[in-house]
Amino acid sequence: MSVSENIQHILERLGKLDTLETLLTKSLAKLEKLETRVNDLDIKVETLEVKCRGHDKSLGEVKASAEFINQQFEQNKILFNAKTLEDFKKQESKIHQLSKELLYLEAYSRRENLY
Repeated sequence: MSVSENIQHILERLGKLDTLETLLTKSLAKLEKLETRVNDLDIKVETLEVKCRGHDKSLGEVKASAEFINQQFEQNKILFNAKTLEDFKKQESKIHQLSKELLYLEAYSRRENLY
């Protein structure tokens, strides 16, 4: 091989290296863009995870509140039913007592009318 052929061969290889360098630079730029996007997505995912944890905590608090309210309602319902039953028995007793008094007064009135 002559010197000029060697130089020509070296120049061709340098041209290929320049082409490869250009492709590599473009690929690196694309990779940097992808890395930026991935980092942005990571931040968004972390933000969503934090929000989800907050919502889970809030949901737990709502469930606890609902259970407490349900327990209070059941206790109040039992107390109300017991008090209502007690009041009903008192009223029934009072009605029975008043009925006896009415019968006594009727009997007393009739007895006085007989004389």
